[in-house]
Amino acid sequence: MFFVGASWKQIQRRICLSSFKTWLITMFEKMDAETAAAMWQEANCPICTQRIILHHLFHFFCRRITVPQQKIRDLEQGAVHPITNSALIGGKEIFFWYKEIDKVIISRLKGEVSCRGRAFFLRKGYNQVDIVFGGDHGAR
Repeated sequence: MFFVGASWKQIQRRICLSSFKTWLITMFEKMDAETAAAMWQEANCPICTQRIILHHLFHFFCRRITVPQQKIRDLEQGAVHPITNSALIGGKEIFFWYKEIDKVIISRLKGEVSCRGRAFFLRKGYNQVDIVFGGDHGAR
């Protein structure tokens, strides 16, 4: 199926449209932001890799299969971003990151109050909060 005088993009678009008409491509729903964010996080997939994968999926399916990346990034609103640094130890440069503990606690408390509402905590009679921190050394 070739079209004389058509560009590759036009040919590709026509093939995609005919695929939709013949039900060769049956996926119509887009993955929501929460599911996409969970998928990328679980796969430990950085943003540049996400863009490459989504680029190939877009060209294969001729449309987006997830919501725009900005909607996924909007889920991070209020998140405390890590501070990165490095130190020279024994002649070797060691890279590390950390988050300021007070900002993490305040962010977490604000998130809980905005999600559950202040009345929830007053009704339950909470007068203290126990916070548990964990760490991950990155080895798998």
